[in-house]
Amino acid sequence: MTQLRLKDIREKLKKTQEEFSEYLSQEKGIRISRSTIAKYESGVIYPSKRTLKKLANALDVSEYYLSGQGYKSEDINENLLQLLHTAFFNYQDDDETHNAILSYLHNILNESVRPMNYYYDSNGNKLTFSSGIEYPRIDAVDDFWKESFPFLFKDSKFQESLVGTNKLEFVSTVTYRITDIYKRISFSICLNSISKQLEDLDSNVKKISSNILNEDNKNIDIQKQTEFIDNAISQIRNTYYFSTGTGLDHSRLN
Repeated sequence: MTQLRLKDIREKLKKTQEEFSEYLSQEKGIRISRSTIAKYESGVIYPSKRTLKKLANALDVSEYYLSGQGYKSEDINENLLQLLHTAFFNYQDDDETHNAILSYLHNILNESVRPMNYYYDSNGNKLTFSSGIEYPRIDAVDDFWKESFPFLFKDSKFQESLVGTNKLEFVSTVTYRITDIYKRISFSICLNSISKQLEDLDSNVKKISSNILNEDNKNIDIQKQTEFIDNAISQIRNTYYFSTGTGLDHSRLN
């Protein structure tokens, strides 16, 4: 039988066993003595299904999590590495995790082929491995994943959210995280690009205005200069539209 995560929850609440017992009794309506809590935490006894359900509801966690099922904190990094490796090298069509990884590597890091390079020598020949596996886990690739996805490996709050998940929940949570970070960075890059284009447009408009107001410049083609400004504005719109992938109707930007 697995170990309850009761102690982990209690410590997050920063309560002693006695305080936790009082908390459950006074605020949650569950009478459990300090000694019983100690026995639950040490694994001497295990709560009944009814008590487990009441505790899970009171502590706002799933019974699955409270009962100690799912991924444990010490296994998170290993499972992250295995997921990234498997999803990248052994993917199936329409694999959301693979697509999320590839989009991030290609569009943010410009490193979409680097994982493959570790499996070829300097002459471009494919390396063979004693395991017979075409793309086995190797230290260099594991290090690559850790360096490329620090928001998976170094964010303690995110890692904590993976504790107690089952395989499906684990994959879904990681995939969503990669996609979310990708969108955030893409949007930031887009805004920086728009800002730069606006600065350039402002500078050029000032030059055009200066030329138009200069009475000595009789040959200024105002229509041509207006077209230049219109084209610059159109480029800024396109940068926003294509870089964010928001699907905004261009007419709404008019």
